[in-house]
Amino acid sequence: APLYSAIILLPVAIFVWKPLDTNSALLIMLYGGLLITKLAARFFAFNKSDLSKLMPLEYAQILFSSILGYIFLQQTQTLLGIAGIVLIVLSSIAHVLFMHFERNSHTKNMKGITND
Repeated sequence: APLYSAIILLPVAIFVWKPLDTNSALLIMLYGGLLITKLAARFFAFNKSDLSKLMPLEYAQILFSSILGYIFLQQTQTLLGIAGIVLIVLSSIAHVLFMHFERNSHTKNMKGITND
């Protein structure tokens, strides 16, 4: 897919491309560095922990990006978008609570078995 896109966009790049100013190039490099840092941190986190414990954080990214988009870019959500965000957040909370209660009940069952 990237080669196909490059072939299609090559004529546009030849005739329309303008060199970036220094500020834009620096911002792109900063974004690239931050993206690499984020991906490395995510890789190490997923490598060290259980995926089911980390996924609620991934889903929370949708909520935080909506909040930051509203604050800094004045982007508003449609009613359907808000409903989707609420469903994602509620399912993440339910998952965390389920994992917590399941772990506690498993611990209680293990204590009951060892006391017998």
